[in-house]
Amino acid sequence: MTLSMTSGAPGLASFLGLRNADRFTELGLVDRIAAGLPAATADTIARRIDPTGAFLSATDLVPKATYHRKLKDKSAFSADLSARLVGVARVFSETLRQFHGDDSAARAFLYGPHPLLDGRSALSVAVASPAGADLVMTLLARADAGVAV
Repeated sequence: MTLSMTSGAPGLASFLGLRNADRFTELGLVDRIAAGLPAATADTIARRIDPTGAFLSATDLVPKATYHRKLKDKSAFSADLSARLVGVARVFSETLRQFHGDDSAARAFLYGPHPLLDGRSALSVAVASPAGADLVMTLLARADAGVAV
C-alpha cells in the first residue's frame, strides 16, 4: 500500500482527518491547531503511520488519560498537544515525500535506529516533543540536500 499526500495545508489537514480539508489555507490550519485538534486526530495519525498498530497507537502520541477523556467529552486537545501531533504528521509527510510515496521505506526509516539520533528511532524522537519533530525534520532536510545522514 502506498500513501500519498498533497502538499500544503489541504494535504496536511487531510492527513490529520480534518473535515473540509481541501478548503484549508496555511493560516486556517494554524488557527485550527491553535483552537485544538479533535481527539480522534491522534488515532487518525497513528493509523496512517502504522495501519496495523504493531508499533504505534494514539496513546503513544498523547497521554492515555487525556486521549480517553477528550474522546469521551468530545473536546479538543490543547494547542500545545495539537502542535505536537502536527509535528509528527509533518515528519511522516516529509519522510513519505523523500521516499517518493513508498510507505514501507518511509516506515523503515522512521522505526529503525538512527546513528545521528544516538540509536533512537526518528519516530520516537519526533513523538517525544515538538523539538524532537523539528530535529527529525532537520535531519530529513539534510538528507534532501545531499548531506550524509
